[in-house]
Amino acid sequence: MNNHETYSTIVVPIRIIGDISLRLAEIAIKEGEKASCYDALDIRKYTFFINGTLSLELFFKSFSAKRKHHPSHFNIIKNENLSQISEDEYNNTNIPAISFLHSKIEIPKKLQSHDLEKLFLSIPEKHRKEFLKHVYEKSRKIKNEEHFMKYISSIKNYFIKKRYPFEHFQLGSPEDSSKINDLISILKGLIAFIKENPDNRTN
Repeated sequence: MNNHETYSTIVVPIRIIGDISLRLAEIAIKEGEKASCYDALDIRKYTFFINGTLSLELFFKSFSAKRKHHPSHFNIIKNENLSQISEDEYNNTNIPAISFLHSKIEIPKKLQSHDLEKLFLSIPEKHRKEFLKHVYEKSRKIKNEEHFMKYISSIKNYFIKKRYPFEHFQLGSPEDSSKINDLISILKGLIAFIKENPDNRTN
C-alpha cells in the first residue's frame, strides 16, 4: 500500500480577474479626475494610465481565461525535505509521498500581451457589443466601434510606456492629456458591464 497523502491548494476563481479589473478601474478614475491636463509632470496622469490600461488588459483577458488542473507530486526524503516527482513516479513509488491537487488560471499564449487592440478583438462578439454599449452610454465622443478602435489603438501600449516616463522626451503639453476623459468613460463602461454581469466568468 502506498504511503501517500493528498492536499489541496486554494482554488482561485476566474472571476477574480474581473474583480481586480473593476477595482483598478475605480482607482484609475479617481486619479484621472484629479489629474491636470496642463502639467506634463503630474504623477496622477501616469498612475491613471497605468492602472486604467491594466484594468482594460485584465478585463479583456478574462474572457479567454481557462482553468488548468496542475497537480504536483513530491517524495518525502531525509529530514522531511520534498523532492518533486512526476505523476508516474508518484503512482509507482512506495516511499512516503504527497500530492497537491492544484489548478491554475491560464491565458492563451497568443494573448499573453499588453496590446489592448489585440486583446479587445479576442473578446467574443456578444460580450464585445455589450461592453461597447456601456461605453457609448458613458462617453460623449466614442459612439461606435470605429471610434473605440481608433482610441484603443492610440493607447494600446500605454501600460508599458507610462511605467517608464523618464525614458521618453516630455512635451510641455503632452498629447495624452486629451486622452484622459475618453479613458475615464471607457473605464466607467467597464465597471457598468462587470456590475451587470457579476458571474459572467466564474469557472
